Amino acid sequence: MFESRTMRHAKMKLSFLSFLLICCTTITISATAEQASEPFVGTVESLERYECPEWFGDAKFGIWSCWNAYTVPGVGDWYARLMYIEGSSHYKYHVANYGHPSEFGYKDIIPLWKGEKFNPEEQIELFKKAGAKYFVAMANHHDNFDLWDSKHQKWNSVNYGPKIDIIGAWRKATLRSGLRFGLTSHLERTWSWFQTNKGADKNGPYAGIPYDGNDPKYQDLYLKPDLNGDDNAAHPVNAPVEWREHWLERCQDVIQQHDPDMFYVDGGVPFYGDDEGRTGLEMIAYLYNNSLRTNEGKNEAVMCIKNWAAKKGRWGYYWPGIATLDVERGRLEKINPDPWQTDTSIGDWTWNRNTTYRSAREIIHELVDIVSKNGNLLLNVSPRDDGSLDADAVQLLEDIGDWMAVNSESIYESRYWKIWGIDDFRIVQKEGALYVTTFDWPTSRSLTVPFLALHDSPAKIAKVELLGHNGALRFENQEKGLVIRLPECKPCDHAWVFKISGERFDEMDLTEFNKTHVNKADKTKIWFQVSKKQTVKPGNKAVSFGKDDALWGINAEGFIFTKMGDSIEISKQRGIDIGAGLDGTVAAVGIDGLVYSLSHDGWQRVEGITGATRIDVDKKGKIWVLHREGKIAYYDGSWHTITGTGKDIGCGPDGLIAIVAGNGRIHTYAEGVWTKHQGGKFARIDVSPKTGHMVMVDVSGKVFVNRIGNADGTWKDLPIRKWQRIQEQATDVSCGQVNDDEIIGWINPE
Repeated sequence: MFESRTMRHAKMKLSFLSFLLICCTTITISATAEQASEPFVGTVESLERYECPEWFGDAKFGIWSCWNAYTVPGVGDWYARLMYIEGSSHYKYHVANYGHPSEFGYKDIIPLWKGEKFNPEEQIELFKKAGAKYFVAMANHHDNFDLWDSKHQKWNSVNYGPKIDIIGAWRKATLRSGLRFGLTSHLERTWSWFQTNKGADKNGPYAGIPYDGNDPKYQDLYLKPDLNGDDNAAHPVNAPVEWREHWLERCQDVIQQHDPDMFYVDGGVPFYGDDEGRTGLEMIAYLYNNSLRTNEGKNEAVMCIKNWAAKKGRWGYYWPGIATLDVERGRLEKINPDPWQTDTSIGDWTWNRNTTYRSAREIIHELVDIVSKNGNLLLNVSPRDDGSLDADAVQLLEDIGDWMAVNSESIYESRYWKIWGIDDFRIVQKEGALYVTTFDWPTSRSLTVPFLALHDSPAKIAKVELLGHNGALRFENQEKGLVIRLPECKPCDHAWVFKISGERFDEMDLTEFNKTHVNKADKTKIWFQVSKKQTVKPGNKAVSFGKDDALWGINAEGFIFTKMGDSIEISKQRGIDIGAGLDGTVAAVGIDGLVYSLSHDGWQRVEGITGATRIDVDKKGKIWVLHREGKIAYYDGSWHTITGTGKDIGCGPDGLIAIVAGNGRIHTYAEGVWTKHQGGKFARIDVSPKTGHMVMVDVSGKVFVNRIGNADGTWKDLPIRKWQRIQEQATDVSCGQVNDDEIIGWINPE
């Protein structure tokens, strides 16, 4: 399936010698130039010389196209994996529409992908009008199929499917338009991710019949079986040497052929296990050296990697300083001095026949927030299987473009300021001016910017303008802040940008402001760990801690989000309550009262129950709900009802369940027996799955804590004095899953 190691090493040696020869003929004799164009090697120490190219910090906004054969079925980008998992929704869809995967597999989906309406010039022009300064194409996904004239994989878009060099076509159109060109590769997971094609049904008429991935004739696509049975959806546990070398060759091939200004892998630096990231580091060095070669000794290439070290390295390694940080479907909570990027999508990662798209307003707010923290937004817009964009996607891009046509001055080439914002304000600086964006247009025709109170500052304001409005605006510097008089008509929709010209803004001292103003954009305290607070946006409706104390919640718009470390990822699923278990199970009550569970297949309905209102997940992954007038049910493969009713429910250790009864008292259920506890009148409850601690919110919003088995049986006030500054009331509460219950989180009311 792969070339011999001898041939590979000979080619690599020849390629390296050729590169050194080219470098020797292009590097100037000056000492400075020699140092600047010194080739990188695949070590952390060498790659720490990386500096993010200035073009990336100027660009701020890029558009990405995730397009592949998976758009033929049009139900999700993990189709090639999930169609081989018996019982998954993708498997069911495949059997119903194409046949059983033992007879009609992914290899048979690929020829159905024609791309007959693919027009890269037309789409790039649309992306440019939407405001993008760089375009990124997906070079391959986890399905082992390359979208260029690959030298190392015959399963590519020139030989199969559309039968064109898709990456070459994208690159030509992109460079012609004056945009920067980037590539993403998702191949690092493929070895284990695609092993599901080696299985067979366990039940039904096809039980025991091997899927077509077992056919030796198609191992170039489907790969060899992993000797240890690794079918992990993340990076392989310990990918074989031949796969690691093959992965490197394919990355080097697409970099050499198409010379990207940006490159991205789907996670951290590959590979986990014996490799310890060495192959991934070698690839990054190749990218930078290729850019040195094609840009007269200057590295113009941006490498993006994700810091998913919290996930125990199974998604790749992360070393600060060797590349640019990428945050998937999330954003940082504060300014990062080095440029970084959020990659997200208008909807699903691929065109989906059942998808709905986000609003232009939401995406614009996200862009402005990210830019205020020194980041870029990379927005995926996926074509249909025929290569065209659907009408809703086109309209969304046009709406974003309308806003950018008025306000892009505040985006491109801007830089972060002393703070990123407060409340509904975001701020950047550019060429001596401040650009303040507000997400809320006041009805009073007067806007107060609190962090620009200049009465004791050397800074001076000369003029205030509203982008899109002709003429300067009246303003007054008051003790409470800069007060701006607004015009009668708004110049645009979604967000409004004020250009504030003056002098000595860099000398402003915001120390006292930061002491006296809790950033209300972060005012909703979500968790507390020992003496550490972490926050998310205000208005959240529900909160739950899951495996490894990942935070799950429902935001003000009803969307489910998860928070791990410094970033927040927001899904498309809407809900009214959420529960997360110690085993990694996450379940939610949708706005329709149905129950949904999260898997690699996305959010899937748990059939058999309606009218749900509250939910939690126990230690072993069993889903518990309140439904239809507070009735209690649990799911362990099928639904079961137990006696009793309640207003909220929490799952503890060893089968312990606690509810808030209709009268506000706490009832606990263990080993088939209910126990009623005296005292208190509560609205919300959660139970630590580790220790059995119960944390409650009473009807007035006060937080209480109790340990099962207290001798006096009384409820005890949470000792607020130990929690430093957290004195607000709460609307929902959750216990942490680890650290002996050191983490208790709650949502403050607005």
